[in-house]
Amino acid sequence: ATSHDNNRLIAHYLAYRVTQESASFTVKLHLIYLMNDVLHHCVRKYADELKQSLESVAVEMFCAAWTSSNNDNGTISTERESAEARQLKLSKLIKLWEDKSIFSPSTLNKMRSAEESWKAYTQQLRLDYVDVINKETNEVVQTYDQYAAQVISFVS
Repeated sequence: ATSHDNNRLIAHYLAYRVTQESASFTVKLHLIYLMNDVLHHCVRKYADELKQSLESVAVEMFCAAWTSSNNDNGTISTERESAEARQLKLSKLIKLWEDKSIFSPSTLNKMRSAEESWKAYTQQLRLDYVDVINKETNEVVQTYDQYAAQVISFVS
């Protein structure tokens, strides 16, 4: 990443992949591990801009993985990993990031209360995209009403 836009693009693409509901916990965890490796590279090479871009999406990535840690789908191995084992892996990352001062204390605190942070994140998305949601909802309702009128007309 050699520019501000490239840094943001990389960070937001990783966040997009991790926050997809269809992504398995394993995929989410591997992408967070990738982010961790890149963050350590940023610290060694003083790539502060990329580090800041990753920190801007780290909470939503972490919280998406944490909330999906309770699901059993997407586990590759024949033995299903328990939710506690999955959450332990994520908790170790918080400890590592705290010990190495990778993220600010406020970012780490948001990660520690993952359920609440995830709810706040999804609520903010709803607020940010309320116009789009309302427009699409209205179109679906209008289409449904048209079909309902057609059915009533057909029946009578």
